[in-house]
Amino acid sequence: MKNTELKTVTLENPISLGKKEIKEINIRKPMAGDLRGGISVAKIGQYQWDESAKLITRISIDNIPEEKLEELTGKDCVALMDALATFLQ
Repeated sequence: MKNTELKTVTLENPISLGKKEIKEINIRKPMAGDLRGGISVAKIGQYQWDESAKLITRISIDNIPEEKLEELTGKDCVALMDALATFLQ
């Protein structure tokens, strides 16, 4: 995978996934199929977290479930949405 197709966001406050501590979340560039099933790119562009979390779950290399993303701080959510936005511009 090319560097331009992968973004890493270092978390201010790590979350746990099972016994593993997640200190960073890696997301890949979304493909058309990732945007199916009710994902609204317009809402993602407006930084609406619920919509962004659905897509981040689909494109996270670490397979982080949506309910675990809800444990992130606001700052970490915005950092992930910033990374996501770079793929959609």
